[in-house]
Amino acid sequence: MLYPVIDAHAHLWDKLDGRIGTTKIRHIGNGRSTFIDGIRQMMPPYLHDGRNTAEAFIANMDYTGVAGSVITQEYIDGNQDDYLLSVKRKFPNRFMICALADLREKGFSKKLIGKLHAFDGVKVPAQWHGAERIAKPSDGGTAEPHLELAQGCASKNRTSAPRRAQAMPDASRKRHQSILTSPESMALYKTMEMLGKFLSIDLAAGNAQTGELAEIAAECPMLKISIGHFGMVTRPGWKHQILLARHKNVMIESGGITWLFHKEFYPYKGAVRAVKTAADLVGIEKLMWGSDYPRTMTAITYCMSLDFFTGTPLLSAAEKRAFLGGNAKRFYGFSRLPKLSYIKNMAED
Repeated sequence: MLYPVIDAHAHLWDKLDGRIGTTKIRHIGNGRSTFIDGIRQMMPPYLHDGRNTAEAFIANMDYTGVAGSVITQEYIDGNQDDYLLSVKRKFPNRFMICALADLREKGFSKKLIGKLHAFDGVKVPAQWHGAERIAKPSDGGTAEPHLELAQGCASKNRTSAPRRAQAMPDASRKRHQSILTSPESMALYKTMEMLGKFLSIDLAAGNAQTGELAEIAAECPMLKISIGHFGMVTRPGWKHQILLARHKNVMIESGGITWLFHKEFYPYKGAVRAVKTAADLVGIEKLMWGSDYPRTMTAITYCMSLDFFTGTPLLSAAEKRAFLGGNAKRFYGFSRLPKLSYIKNMAED
C-alpha cells in the first residue's frame, strides 16, 4: 500500500466475558459463544480457544497491509480494560485503545475518570440504551435506569428519543433524561475533553439518539467523537447519524458495514455506494474505514474487508487515501506507524 491504512473499529479480548441483560456471553469452543438468541459463531473458528489476541490481529493486519487500529469495546466482549492496557504497553505504535464506559454500573463515570490517563479514548455502546430513560425520583420513579435492548432485541413498546435534545419541552426534560446526557455522563465527557481523549460511540438505529449526540458535540466542542457502524447504514433514517458529522468534532467510521450489508455480500457494492452518499452529505474527510474485527471475519477474511474498498472504481485514489487511513491518522493522532511490505500468498502465481 502506498499510504498507511488504519482500521478505526476493531475488538480484542483475552477472555470473552460479556453480559446483555441477564444473558451471559461466554465462549464455548471453536469460536462459538452463547448469545441473546442462542449459540452464535462469535469469531473465526481458528480462534478455537476463544482468545482474540493482539498477536493474532497483528498477523492479520501485517498480511493485509493495515498499519494501525483503534481498539474499541462492547458489552458483548465484557470489560477488557486490563488486557488492552497490556496490549498498549506491548504494541504502543500499532493501537489506540478505548476504556469501556459501562453505563449500566453505578458510579461508572467516577471509576473511569480515575484511569482515563492510561487510555486514548472511551467507548460508549449507546445502542443498548436506545429505549432507556432515567425517571427522576421526584416523579415517583426510580433513579435507576431500565435497560431495553436495541437493534432487534428491544421492547416492541420502546419509544425513540427526539431528533434534537433541545426540542424536548423543558417539563419533559425534567422528568426524563437520556443516560447518554445525564450529569454523570456529561461530567465524563467534559473530563475527556479536558484530557484530550476521544469518544467512540455506537448509536441505536435511525435518529433515536442523534439529539443526545448533537447535545454532547455542542457541549464539548473540543471532544473528538467517532460514530460507529456507519450510522447503522442499512436501517431507516441512517443519514440522520451521518449528518452529525457536520459538527466539526464528529467523524463517522464504517466498522460493521459488512455485517450490515451481509445479505448483499462481497464485493458489497451497496456499502461502497453508501460511502459515496455519505461523502456527498458531509465530505470524504469526515469518513473512516473500520472492519469490526473479529466478528465480521466469521463471514469474510480480514483482507476482504479492505479489498472491496481498495478495488472499487467508485472511489478516486484521493478518496481511498483519505477514507482508508489519512482521515484516521489525522483524527486519532497516529504516529510512528510501520511501513508494511506486500507479501505474496501461496495462491498467487
